[in-house]
Amino acid sequence: MNRVKHHIAKYSGAGYVDRRKSRRATTKDVAERAGVSQGTVSNVLNHPEWVSDTKRKAVEDAIADLGFVRHEAARHLRTGHSQTIGMLLLDTDNPGFIHIARGVEDYAIARGWNVLIANSARDLDRERAYLQVYAEARVAGVIVVPHDEFDQGAHDIRSGGMPAVVIDRLETGSGNISVGVDDLAGGRLAGQHLIGLGHRHIAFVGDESTATPVHDRMVGLRSAVT
Repeated sequence: MNRVKHHIAKYSGAGYVDRRKSRRATTKDVAERAGVSQGTVSNVLNHPEWVSDTKRKAVEDAIADLGFVRHEAARHLRTGHSQTIGMLLLDTDNPGFIHIARGVEDYAIARGWNVLIANSARDLDRERAYLQVYAEARVAGVIVVPHDEFDQGAHDIRSGGMPAVVIDRLETGSGNISVGVDDLAGGRLAGQHLIGLGHRHIAFVGDESTATPVHDRMVGLRSAVT
C-alpha cells in the first residue's frame, strides 16, 4: 500500500493528496465536466455571446468547480494580440510613482485591460530582467519609469516591435514617446519665485547625481540665480 501511495500521492503534511487531482485543470477537463465540446469552452472564454445561456452556465460552473485558469500566453499566440500592459516602476518607496501606477491601472481596467506592475528598485540589471519578462510574456506594450541608463533598454524593446512609453524622462528621436514635466523649467520657476520674494541665499536639497530630473531641476535653479 505504501509503495502505491509513493507513485500516485504526495504527503501534504495533513495527509496524502492524489497527484492526479493536484495538476492544473485544462479546457478538456472543463468540457468533460460541463458535457460540452472544447470549442464551446473556448467560445465561453473568448466570445460568451456566441453561447446559449444554458451551456455558458454549465461551463462557468465547471470552471468554478475545477479551479480552471486559462493559459493567457497560449491565447496570445492564437489570437495575435494581448490585453495586458506591463508597467515598470523605478522605486515603489516613492509615493509619486505609486499614484502614477494607480492612474494607469484605473484607466486600463475600465477598458477591459490588465496591468502587470513591477519594481526595478533603481537597479539597472533588475530593470533589464523585468523588461525581458514582459517581452517574453508578449504584453501589448510597456510603460516604464526608467533608470537613467534606460536608452538601450528602450531601443531593444521597441526594435522587437513592442510599444514603450517612458514616464518622468524625456525620450528623443523618431517614434519615441515620453510623458513627463520640464524639470529645467521647474527648477528655474522655483528659483525665480524665491528670488522674487527677496531671498538671496537659496539652498537646493537633493543629490543631482542620482537622477536626471533632479539634475535638471538644479540646472534650472542655477540659471535663475545666475
